[in-house]
Amino acid sequence: YLQQSAAKWALDTEDLSDLRVTDHYRSPNGIEHIYFQQYYGGLPIYQAIVGVSIGSDGQLYSPSTGRFHARVRSKIDAPRARWSASQALASVLPKDSPLPPLLEQRDPHRLRYAAGAVAAEDIPVRLEYFADRDGQLHLSWAIQLAAIDGQAWWSLHVDARDGQLLQRSNLTLS
Repeated sequence: YLQQSAAKWALDTEDLSDLRVTDHYRSPNGIEHIYFQQYYGGLPIYQAIVGVSIGSDGQLYSPSTGRFHARVRSKIDAPRARWSASQALASVLPKDSPLPPLLEQRDPHRLRYAAGAVAAEDIPVRLEYFADRDGQLHLSWAIQLAAIDGQAWWSLHVDARDGQLLQRSNLTLS
């Protein structure tokens, strides 16, 4: 299905060359749901996810519209990070806050910092691509930060090239 939809979504072969299954389950009515995330150069592209639902008879049901990015290579602003995960995290913490200690580094692109005195939970940080409003893909550090007062759960993207805050969203429902 994804290969067949490539032309409709203006995707080239490279755009579909690194897809990963992020979720796969069968609902009680027997429909199988598979969600794919688009990657480039081994890194995820934020919210570039397509879901496909397949009935037990093999019929495709209400495929989601394409959320993959077309011609990814031409939209990448910087292939390497100049800012470290620690620098990115420090840039979003309140002024004069100590940098929490690093607890885990699964690989150079996925880290976890202790909550310390700055967060209610440990702080995951990972390198991924983030699309701006113009569709340009910025290499960025994605940071999930639960406010210590419990009033906010921040999703932040810090440009790994120059430290610019690209996105700040409070995921807490009020």
